[in-house]
Amino acid sequence: MRILASLFTALGLLCTSIASVAFERVDEPFMYFMSQGKEVKVEFITRNWGTEAKHMQLFVECSDECSQTWFTQRLMEDFVHASQNNTFYGRYYIEEEPCVNPWDDCTPMSPPIDTLNEETLEAVISPQRSTNRRYYNISPGSRDKSFDDNSVDGVGSAAGLTAAGAIASSIISRTNNTQGMPQIMIWGEKRGSMGQVYPTKVCKFNGYYCAPFTEWVFLVDFNTDTVTVHYEVNQSDPASRELEYVLDESLAKMNWMCTTTQTGTLPNLVVQKTCYLKS
Repeated sequence: MRILASLFTALGLLCTSIASVAFERVDEPFMYFMSQGKEVKVEFITRNWGTEAKHMQLFVECSDECSQTWFTQRLMEDFVHASQNNTFYGRYYIEEEPCVNPWDDCTPMSPPIDTLNEETLEAVISPQRSTNRRYYNISPGSRDKSFDDNSVDGVGSAAGLTAAGAIASSIISRTNNTQGMPQIMIWGEKRGSMGQVYPTKVCKFNGYYCAPFTEWVFLVDFNTDTVTVHYEVNQSDPASRELEYVLDESLAKMNWMCTTTQTGTLPNLVVQKTCYLKS
């Protein structure tokens, strides 16, 4: 009996050991809020060692409506509401299913990680890896939330406004002509079957609405999981180089790894980026 008890104890420890190794927490580099039934990702591109927000990127599933006045006005209103009501949220996922032992009666356990407003959002089974990816909500990172709140509070205070709609309209009007105000771009995206995000088009706020940004042309191939981007850059123009930096940073945040080919004569180059999902 003592030998049998020891065996069960050893097996229990083995199961616990294997399960604990299986947890791999991966924090995503975005904050989120909801608008018009869509989840919107927020990300800032910064300068001066992360202290200055130069560009604010909003990633949302949209196509032609991305640049429609009614859509972008409501999007910015919901952005302001999220700041005023503290409803931004972050996300992480557990890469491995916690129960990985070979016994049939093994029951998956809850991840041993304390979370705020924990909610299982989806499980994605990968054919390349035997994984069960589980997403959980948490409070967002302080850096990006501070940039968000500063943008909303700063505009509201400067204009003497408190209503979300009025602050949203003021943010839109200031994005193209106010020094220190982050430039705002909306990325239209499609989602793959495994949760991949494919950038499709971009619009950029011009002080009135989000105007289609045609300098970058995206070609998506779902069969090969690749995105190709065509654009031109003037290496002697700081603004042109800044846009290329924004493109590179945004694609990297979306988990794309790109190779770059260039043609033309300096400083004017024609560029093609071929991007692959990071494994």
